[in-house]
Amino acid sequence: MLQPISILDVCSCINVALNSSKFSNKIIDLVGPNEISFEKLIKQSIPDNVKTKKITLEYAYKQALNDINFEYGVEDLNILVGNYTGNHKKLKNLTNLVFKKIKSLNT
Repeated sequence: MLQPISILDVCSCINVALNSSKFSNKIIDLVGPNEISFEKLIKQSIPDNVKTKKITLEYAYKQALNDINFEYGVEDLNILVGNYTGNHKKLKNLTNLVFKKIKSLNT
């Protein structure tokens, strides 16, 4: 699962963090309010006339290790399989921002 966040929200969070002592000595996940699978994100992000090819994770890792031009690196794949999600409520409470929901992400 992923939690995409608007670039405008990221910029707003950075601005708040630079101007507030609430962020001192904290590690905060910059995550949006919606959770979505990588597969669903890809399906919703490309036009219907664009074809995709589903590949196995094993193949992706082999390509990442052996092909410098492969679309994903090993670290990218580790993030995708790690199912990392963050605490959006904590981010929202610290920043007091109203986050934009990315409209095409219907979970």
